[in-house]
Amino acid sequence: MKRILIIKDSKAKIIVNNDYLVVKSIYEDKIVAFRYISALYINKLADLSISDVINLSKYFDVFFINQHGNILASLKLEEDIQ
Repeated sequence: MKRILIIKDSKAKIIVNNDYLVVKSIYEDKIVAFRYISALYINKLADLSISDVINLSKYFDVFFINQHGNILASLKLEEDIQ
């Protein structure tokens, strides 16, 4: 079952591997496989490179949020835009 992954912690460190994410924060550490993620909502201040975000957008929708959870932007690849 796919789920939405929301990362509100602005100090979270996100490590992208070939088929899973590692999310490290002061609250918890999580490992989540891409196949279980339907969409990723990530704080705009989280530690993640733009190349990793583009790579993630190949697997699921990626949205940038602020500390309150409001959507600021979304990323879509050019081939997805019709």
